[in-house]
Amino acid sequence: MGKYDTQVDLQNIKEMLFFFDVLNHLPTPKKRGAAARTGVKIPVILSADDNYSCFVAVTGASILYNTNSFIEFYIISEGISDANKALIVKTFTDITSDFSVEFLECDSTKEFTQIKLPENYHVKLNTCNRLLFPKLAPKVDRAVYLDVDLIVLGDIKQIWDEKLDGHIIGAVPLLMDRLSTVEIMRNKAGISEDTSYSYFNSGVMLIDYAKWRQKKGSNKQIIADLFNILSTMNADVTPDELILNKFAYLNGGYKVLPHKYNVHPYYSYQYLLNNQKKLSPYEKNTLDEIEACLEKYHYKKEIKLNGDPIVRHFFAHEKPWTSVKQVYLPIPIIKHFENFWFYAKMTPYFDDIKYKFLSWRLPEPEKVYPEEYEKISDYGLLVKDAFNFSKNKIKYWRYKFLSNITFGKKRQKYKNKKKQLKARLQQVKETLKSK
Repeated sequence: MGKYDTQVDLQNIKEMLFFFDVLNHLPTPKKRGAAARTGVKIPVILSADDNYSCFVAVTGASILYNTNSFIEFYIISEGISDANKALIVKTFTDITSDFSVEFLECDSTKEFTQIKLPENYHVKLNTCNRLLFPKLAPKVDRAVYLDVDLIVLGDIKQIWDEKLDGHIIGAVPLLMDRLSTVEIMRNKAGISEDTSYSYFNSGVMLIDYAKWRQKKGSNKQIIADLFNILSTMNADVTPDELILNKFAYLNGGYKVLPHKYNVHPYYSYQYLLNNQKKLSPYEKNTLDEIEACLEKYHYKKEIKLNGDPIVRHFFAHEKPWTSVKQVYLPIPIIKHFENFWFYAKMTPYFDDIKYKFLSWRLPEPEKVYPEEYEKISDYGLLVKDAFNFSKNKIKYWRYKFLSNITFGKKRQKYKNKKKQLKARLQQVKETLKSK
């Protein structure tokens, strides 16, 4: 077993166990047929650098797998390599032929020199590249923008069919967050304290670029207006989101879309509501702040929280490629963890994303190479035996009984199985004892 038998703590053992169980039970994706085409063409904007190209593939796969519409992908590329571009296209081709892809090259360090993000900040400057889309694709009239740390669980046509009622942007308010957090973001965006404007998350947006051009006069003027807004604020966190919210605030607001199109910490809110009697002081304070936020900004009147998610957005540290547990609050497992891995399995990046997950749990993560995966998998199976210890003890006694009442090759077969299982049970005991 090498280094994996003593250096992984019990929590990581449990998480790896769950991880291997999920991967071992993933259904096999099927190629989507083209027989039931809707005739609708939906422009979808995705944006990433080379490191996140694998998640472009996963998000795109989830879109294509769940729709019969033709998807026109516009992928804003911050240095995505030709090899990764080819793998993204291969992912989509393996699902359906009902798509097109155009890669739009962009360099955020040259475009957004006035933005200074904190060192080691989890949001990269290239998230601002979405602001330049009117310049990069000047003829697109309407599009759905999606972050790539999300999966689409339903038909994206549902978002496309939403009416904007005269607004330029449709989005989902930043729901279920602490009142203090939302107010900090509103203040940074320069939104007045005496307004009930609902600050939105920019990870999912429906945008009417034709109306935007009509309002501002040209694509060039749209960009100039956004940069003018940037000059009025200290955009040191989520800069693109701050700019877009300030734009919406100054231009008649935005169309509030149903929460199902951008579901994130709602599950934590449900947990708090369902477990009020046993909450820690911190959790109780979090619930109070969420309730205060809902009340102050009238989300309860504007948003329907029920219904199945169309888009599942994995926020902050709640990423299925790094974590099993939802860390925002102590809910055991990230909701839709297995769905993410189902779509990841459709991509050529599946092994790479698996190693990314495992590298967070194993010593010397830079040495977790494909050739070592078999060892790690074997360790996961050993752990599985530990959590099924009683069942395996019954198996052991069954093999012992059968070896006593059979003869010849069958007896030898059961004796060998008994011996192997006995050794494995002993290994499990020693492993758990070392923890």
